[in-house]
Parts: sequence; C-alpha cells; structure tokens
Amino acid sequence: MYNCAQTVCAAFDRLDLIGQMKTCGGGQAEGGTCGALYAAMYLAGPERAEEVQAAFVAECGGAHCRKLKGDKPAVPCSQCVSSAAGILERLFS
Repeated sequence: MYNCAQTVCAAFDRLDLIGQMKTCGGGQAEGGTCGALYAAMYLAGPERAEEVQAAFVAECGGAHCRKLKGDKPAVPCSQCVSSAAGILERLFS
C-alpha cells in the first residue's frame, strides 16, 4: 500500500520514485509538508513548484499535514492526493 506521496508518483507512472517517497507520507515530508503536495512539487520541478503549492493551498486550505488534519473539518488524505494529481494534470496538459 502506498502513502500519499507515493500515490501521486504512481498516478504519473513515476514508479522510480516510490522508494524515495516512502518516508514522505503522514507529515514526514520536508518541513511537515503534505506528502501529496511534496510529491506534486517534486514532479513539477523547481521552476513550477511554487505554482503547484499555491494551487494546492487554494484548493485544500494549507500546505502542511498537521494543519490539514487538524483543521475542522479535516482534509482527508484522499482529497489531498486528488487535488495534487489534478493540479499536476492541469499544469502539464
């Protein structure tokens, strides 16, 4: 079973990153960033990462796992993954 970061990578057929993203779920990505967002920013590359983050925050209300899970109502991981993947899809279509 994949975590949120791995799921985003798998959705874009980047199975080469599955091992690298293993430790990025559950708020463990750099700076406590949501793992789904972290993977999306990684896949977008440094030149588009800020754009991805801004779109994600607009959709989900935050960039950090603890905030997303602590807010009432909490944002479920499935929504974070869906938003991150959707942003990437729009960005590269």
